[in-house]
Formats: sequence, structure tokens, C-alpha cells
Amino acid sequence: MANVARPDSILAWYRNLVARKFDGSKARRSPGRPRIKQEVERLIVRMAKENRDWGYDRIAGALANLGYKVSFSKIPPGLGFASEGRIIT
Repeated sequence: MANVARPDSILAWYRNLVARKFDGSKARRSPGRPRIKQEVERLIVRMAKENRDWGYDRIAGALANLGYKVSFSKIPPGLGFASEGRIIT
């Protein structure tokens, strides 16, 4: 039976892997979902202010009609929605 790699080689590969993971490189993306575009955020805020009786789902649906695929959970909670999904600001 032939050995594929020596234990020293495997440990060296592992050390290099760990070093690359924690080197602080900006090449890797941050964890979590990507942010939505600034343009879409401004549009959400504008829709929320102009249509105070719309909730999360209605704004997400209107954005879908305009060609933006945004989940209702991506609509910022700081817009002043009440618990029933209406804007209270």
C-alpha cells in the first residue's frame, strides 16, 4: 500500500489553509447576505413615505412589478412599520 502524502506534508497544507483563512484579506466577502443596492433602498423609503398604508409585503410586491427582486425581510425595519405591517411615521 502506497502512502499518498507524508504526515508533515498534510500538516503543512493545513497550516497554509488556516493562514490563508485568517490573513485579513479583503478578497473574501463578509458573512451574510449581500446588501441591497442604494437605489433600491431609496425607492423603498420613498414608497413607504408616499404610501403610508402599505406594509412590507405590498412594498415588496410593488418592487417586484418594477423588476426588483426584494424579499419583504430586506425592507428596513426602521421605517416605522407597526406590528401589523403598516407605516406609523
